[in-house]
Amino acid sequence: MKNMCYFISIYNEMKVFYILFYLQVSDILSGAYASTTDHVTVIDCRYPYEYEGEHIEGAVNLYTKAQIQAFLEETVTSSSRKHVLIFHCEFSSERGPKLYRHLRALDRKANQDSYPRLNFPEVYLMEGGYKAFYELHQVDNIYMI
Repeated sequence: MKNMCYFISIYNEMKVFYILFYLQVSDILSGAYASTTDHVTVIDCRYPYEYEGEHIEGAVNLYTKAQIQAFLEETVTSSSRKHVLIFHCEFSSERGPKLYRHLRALDRKANQDSYPRLNFPEVYLMEGGYKAFYELHQVDNIYMI
């Protein structure tokens, strides 16, 4: 089971979210899926003061639509490499889902002539957000800086 990642689909306002449970995010960060994933980017959609207070190790702080657009334009992807994106905010209920949808819309638009191709076919929202992840790791402080 270590090489399989389970997710659920959530329909919210006619949009589909692929949800990763925060326990799975811990497994991904520990390398449990390294044989099936080439690169993982955790996108922290919280405001800079929240991110600077503490964040998941290796996460990038992108909290505006302009930053998401720049990330999409600047990040080189390849069909032979699997680059997974994991979005979250404090609770993964507002900012994370909003920017997740924005990235997906931009990615679809950029690839409209080669549908169904996407630069980032694997995009997830971390269930429970940073709060749930923090509660899981507050004692061992692993994966947080």
